[in-house]
Amino acid sequence: MKFISLFLGFLIFLVPLTIAHIDINFLKDDYLAGEIFQAELIVLDHPINELTLGNIEVYDSKGSKLKIGFILQMLAEDNYFLYAKLPSNLQSGTYNLTIKDLYYRTHNILVKKHVTKKFNITQNGTLLTIEPPLFEIIPDDLPDELILIINNEDIKTTNLDITSNQNFIYPIRSTLTIEPGTQRRLFIRIDKSTFKETKTIISLDYDRFYQIPIYPLAQEIAQPSPKLTPTATPQEAGLNFATALNKITTTIKTDEFLESILPLKNDLNSTLKNIQLYLTGDLNKILFVEPENITILDSFRTAILILRLNPSMNATSGLYQGKLIAESGTYKDEIPVIITVEPSEIIIPSPAPASPMPTFKETASPTPFPNPPEEKKFPLVALIVLISLIVVLFLIFYAIKKQSGDKKPPIKK
Repeated sequence: MKFISLFLGFLIFLVPLTIAHIDINFLKDDYLAGEIFQAELIVLDHPINELTLGNIEVYDSKGSKLKIGFILQMLAEDNYFLYAKLPSNLQSGTYNLTIKDLYYRTHNILVKKHVTKKFNITQNGTLLTIEPPLFEIIPDDLPDELILIINNEDIKTTNLDITSNQNFIYPIRSTLTIEPGTQRRLFIRIDKSTFKETKTIISLDYDRFYQIPIYPLAQEIAQPSPKLTPTATPQEAGLNFATALNKITTTIKTDEFLESILPLKNDLNSTLKNIQLYLTGDLNKILFVEPENITILDSFRTAILILRLNPSMNATSGLYQGKLIAESGTYKDEIPVIITVEPSEIIIPSPAPASPMPTFKETASPTPFPNPPEEKKFPLVALIVLISLIVVLFLIFYAIKKQSGDKKPPIKK
């Protein structure tokens, strides 16, 4: 019994060294290529380092890392929402979302942890996308309504059933029909007299489904992050790219295609009209932004821009740079963009060690086209298993020896 207690105690000590305490909650059972990926991340034990996009990677079933333009949004301390428009060329199969390199201090030892959760890509169903993938509202400054944009990117007409799990936030209609290649707006009303500070889920049901969460935020979380661009002025703060970056940088191959999304927010208490999106420098040779014009962006609303990098997959190698600019009258925001295109094949005349992965330099947080450095692998798990095996064998040997020592030889008469 004493041996069993010691063994269980050793296992309890061992578990925190290998498992990261993070809940990954996918909002769908599976996804279509081109759909909006949504996941809520809850960090149960507060790590030493802050969770950023540099900690998040996706791998296919063969172990190849994918480039996906994730957006990571903080809802509260240790509570995040992760979303992206999935690449349209993903194949059906199983994929792994990995959160890596979270550091914890355990018994005065610095421990690196990670967690992985599987999700599936399927080809069954109608391809719809939504803008935005979530809503955040401030209880002390509630809007009268929210606007959800639904895009039918399929070739067939789709009928939606729309519901809410709360009676104080509700859609103005319960059904909606969307023709192929069209976009529809869904208005969501908020009853301020009965409002409660709890998460609301708007559900869209068709041959697939979407869940759009509406989070009530604390005032300090809801405040927009300060602009990192030194030239920002109070006037320019009315129209913002909703990112903490002061520039976007990435590196791709000449035959590689990337797709990402970038939120654009109207922080004014009034509607902005005729917002123009354009690129400077030579970025228009390789980068495409959709839409190029936003007719109306209501107050405190967010539009989702789609960034398509090298869609023709035949870019010329070299350096492309300029700015992505959003402008409406006197309101303007801009963000520098630097793109390095490398040859798809590198000919090495003689055997040589593999060249290192290109270094990804962070500014404030990772770019919408993440390209982090390759993780160095350490045999930590193997070392722990070896130590545990040695301890268990020692305890078994000690128990057997003690039992044999307790047996006394019979007394001869």
